[in-house]
Amino acid sequence: MTVFHYPLHIAIKQDFIELVKLILNYKQLFNMKIEETYTKRIALHIAAGKCSIEIISLLLEEGQVEENQIDLNGHTPLDIVWKLLNNLDYEFEYREETLKLMLSYKCKFSSLKSLTEFYTNLLSSFRRFESNF
Repeated sequence: MTVFHYPLHIAIKQDFIELVKLILNYKQLFNMKIEETYTKRIALHIAAGKCSIEIISLLLEEGQVEENQIDLNGHTPLDIVWKLLNNLDYEFEYREETLKLMLSYKCKFSSLKSLTEFYTNLLSSFRRFESNF
């Protein structure tokens, strides 16, 4: 199978924020909702997979992406970013800021299981944060 990478997806994967901005400025020339053929992920999934709050913010502000698109594995962008932020040692403020941003744009979890994990782990995240003081 031939894998084709789209310019916006490449820019996001490489953290080329200025190129992402340029592509978004010329969005009429690009299909912002295009999916990767092998994962069914859109640009927001890719940005979520990199936990790039700046790119996530740019994509959501443009309003040209489907914030609750489900990929081949059944995950929304919020599922992806939550799983990564919960498993990595990001600063608490960064984690909170990223989640607040995505939730403010009505990003949703793909399932009740994901939502339950979010609330279950949220308490332990706050406890880890408090223990640092």
